[in-house]
Amino acid sequence: MQFKLLAAALGLLCCLGQSAFAREGQNSAPFDRPLQARRVTVPQKEIRCFTFTHVMVKEIDAHEVGDEQISFLPLASATDRPPCQVKNAANERVIPIDSWSGYFLGVIGDYVFLSAADGVDGGLGFSVYRGADTSSVFQDSVKFARDHLQFQTVTADGTGVKLRYNRVYSAKCSVQTEGATCWTQIAAATHLPPSPAPDCAAGYLHAKQEMAAARCEVQSRKNNPACLKAEIAKQSDADTSPSVIDYAVDISLQPPNQTNTPVGGALACRPAD
Repeated sequence: MQFKLLAAALGLLCCLGQSAFAREGQNSAPFDRPLQARRVTVPQKEIRCFTFTHVMVKEIDAHEVGDEQISFLPLASATDRPPCQVKNAANERVIPIDSWSGYFLGVIGDYVFLSAADGVDGGLGFSVYRGADTSSVFQDSVKFARDHLQFQTVTADGTGVKLRYNRVYSAKCSVQTEGATCWTQIAAATHLPPSPAPDCAAGYLHAKQEMAAARCEVQSRKNNPACLKAEIAKQSDADTSPSVIDYAVDISLQPPNQTNTPVGGALACRPAD
């Protein structure tokens, strides 16, 4: 069952074509402020450069989904201010587009965060890099709602970085139709407590109701009870959609090591997009 229309209607997908620092600062709070932020406009493109103590992050935005290029330029000194330009410096390191496509999200300490180009299942993927190394040390999906990424804390010290956020886990089975068998698989994969299981029935029903409301609104029958009832009835296969689980998690990264610890139980259960 496809819920893309619902996701778009509710604004759960990320603002496309904008870096974190262009989104009115809603994602910048957990991260370091750049020492310098610059924007250069050239025909059909915008170059954005964010300078930090150890690295300059450069985005080339061609106004498509995902930056045309994201690159890291290592800095010898916190006072270095390389030019912000399309041409790459000799030691500039470009993120391979086939390994990650998206936007710059922020920097904390020695770690650079990139976001995915688009949201999936109510979450937004992110990838973490250390220094100016273009090899990702960690990737996951964080809850995206009300135009905010739900990072509670992002802290760094001399040994690594610690994160707490609401994780979005997309399962391969449906708790709604497969019950305990599916939930046991999810609990094992996420290390969530096996009980209590989340109320997936309520989450699936809410998704059906929101989808019905969106469809009825398109038909200019937003508050028509008969329309809502008919549209809900059409979603007979919705319960077979794989389950998406939200839960709070503590992540500790000390590359190459990492720990993943759930905080409490599942916060929500709903069908995948």
